[in-house]
Amino acid sequence: MIDLFGGSPESHTLDDDFDVQFLDTTLRDGEQAPGVSLTPAEKARIARQLDSAGVDVIEAGSACTGAGEREAIRRVTSLDLSATVTSFCRGIRHDIDQALSCSTPATGRTSPRLPSWWSTRPTTASGSR
Repeated sequence: MIDLFGGSPESHTLDDDFDVQFLDTTLRDGEQAPGVSLTPAEKARIARQLDSAGVDVIEAGSACTGAGEREAIRRVTSLDLSATVTSFCRGIRHDIDQALSCSTPATGRTSPRLPSWWSTRPTTASGSR
């Protein structure tokens, strides 16, 4: 048989030197299902459950989608969770500024993580829809 993909990937055993982290997108990606819309209170309740389950990173939403989404993300960031709370954003200044505006001083977190995607399509990269 011809190996088209360069062989099997090297396997590793999980030991003390190997760090596995879990990122959950339920609060953002879950709302993309038809008929699903979560209130800030529902997002906060789910975030607490994810945190208690040991999730390392919680993607709370996409701040550029509107004021209600930013309020929900602020509410989740104010919970003082062990998990890092993020906002998904495109790689444009407006989206990044909106995401950064959702951090809260009460959390004491000074370096927010901003999962983002970068488009090569001119309309997407410029912020047009």
